[in-house]
Amino acid sequence: MSCPCPRRACLTTLVLATVASLLCGCSSTISGHEFMHRVDQPSMQAPPGKALVIFHRPEKLVAGGLTFTVWDEEQFVGLTLGGQGLAYACDAGQHTFVGRCEMSGHWGAIPFGEYTTAIDATLEAGRVYDVYCEAHWKLVVHTVKLRPVTQSEEKLRRKVPGWIEDAKWQAMRPESPERLAAFEAQERATVQEALAAAAAEADLPRLSPEDGRPVERR
Repeated sequence: MSCPCPRRACLTTLVLATVASLLCGCSSTISGHEFMHRVDQPSMQAPPGKALVIFHRPEKLVAGGLTFTVWDEEQFVGLTLGGQGLAYACDAGQHTFVGRCEMSGHWGAIPFGEYTTAIDATLEAGRVYDVYCEAHWKLVVHTVKLRPVTQSEEKLRRKVPGWIEDAKWQAMRPESPERLAAFEAQERATVQEALAAAAAEADLPRLSPEDGRPVERR
């Protein structure tokens, strides 16, 4: 009786393990999804002494299932899927926002495309800023990009009211600060790598103070 080929058995084991990882994900990995929940449309006014940054992820026919996480340097801001939006109140001044494609759970990981994106922002208190979370997916290649909606982006600026009206708004859950800290620690190395790449980028996209929309208070 012939013995099974060791090389074939090893290959079969590797394939099965890979499939299991893609289908189930790693149980020890924390996903950003658990920190988000659906909310009503938030106020489009910056809180006193703060700037407000709106991250828009309008609905698209493709790539809507790509998870787009947003970071203010090493602080997790939230995540979006297609058709969702985030409102983030923060201190005025200098910020570097990082976007990441988080491929986990049922999707596994696809090693093609651009996973991270970053922009610089100089924010002024009392103003509202808009950032377009752009995602593309063609076959197995995906791309994510943060696009600041600047004064010169007239076409995007005209779309902002519709994005606000149509968005399924998301916000961070207030509970589980220890779990959130663990998630930020888990992702820190990748986010720091993106920040280092952004610091070395000469023409990084940026938001300037005048790109914000001054909002009249009622």
